[in-house]
Amino acid sequence: MFFLTITTFVYFAVFCKFEKLSKNEKEYIIIDNDGGSDDAMAIMMTIYELKKSNVELLGLTTVSGNTNIDNVITNNALTLQILNKSQNFPLFKGSTDSLLTGSLTDGHFGYDGLSNATFYYDRPMINLIDKKAAIALIELVKKFPKKVSLLCLGPLTNIALAFSLESKFFEYTKQLYILGGNIEAEGSTTAVSEFNFHFDPEAAYIVLKNAVCPITIIPWETLTKHSFTWDKYDELSNIKTRNGIYFKRITKILSDKRVRNRTVSGFGVGDVLLTAAFFNPESVTETKVWPATVELNGQFTRGQLVADKRYYFQYGIKFVTNMNASLIFAKLKDMLLS
Repeated sequence: MFFLTITTFVYFAVFCKFEKLSKNEKEYIIIDNDGGSDDAMAIMMTIYELKKSNVELLGLTTVSGNTNIDNVITNNALTLQILNKSQNFPLFKGSTDSLLTGSLTDGHFGYDGLSNATFYYDRPMINLIDKKAAIALIELVKKFPKKVSLLCLGPLTNIALAFSLESKFFEYTKQLYILGGNIEAEGSTTAVSEFNFHFDPEAAYIVLKNAVCPITIIPWETLTKHSFTWDKYDELSNIKTRNGIYFKRITKILSDKRVRNRTVSGFGVGDVLLTAAFFNPESVTETKVWPATVELNGQFTRGQLVADKRYYFQYGIKFVTNMNASLIFAKLKDMLLS
């Protein structure tokens, strides 16, 4: 049994080498997201960074997570409308539930997943393509083989489904950037599991087991370590631009929790950390490389990411463990001022 465990972990690790964002060669990304307030911030940051990079956003695939799938689509469309990009990027409807257990949407970001900010705006124009997210993912990575990076901000259901439909999906994919999981058994949804992996543990397991492309993960502990102080949040929320006003509205519930003393660790910007790691690799100051899997059967540990730290591996899953928070804050502020 010991031998089998080690063999499995090694299998997860052997194939995943890392590539940096090229400044010369055209690259492509797809944002797979579950439509929460932090997802909206990451979409805003991505489109801001596109202006200064040789990267093209092929579209946004949606998945149930922070809120139901219809809200996710509306929230994505509203964010694009705020940026005057309603017709620039296609949306694809993804999974409405996790692979096995159904929806675990918890209302953390309000009724609509966006701090109820949709009540301030008319229904946005939605550039929804009549094609399921998993199919779109397969077609796009095949169209641009080894050139498409997936920025995964929510549960990994769509990614797992794409692999289930096309066994060479990860061979066509350049790399995965994933917000999710945990490396110190610190949980967000449960005592020991992070929300995205807990929402669909089977999907996370399938992705980590089968991906033969590089994987970079921003785990829960890195998110909590790099939360902004509430003074920094106030600095951002007082920006009076169109982007700044939208930011304040989509983060209102988090600010309200602060007032009620329910949030003690500051203002978390997990999805923004992921976009920073992709577009600004200099913002990453420390990484660890470990093989990893996901616990599926534990009575109390289901959904926990299990990183094997006993051995040194040259290749494996790259976990971002430390970042330059000041640089990320400056980037976010510049975007809101634009």
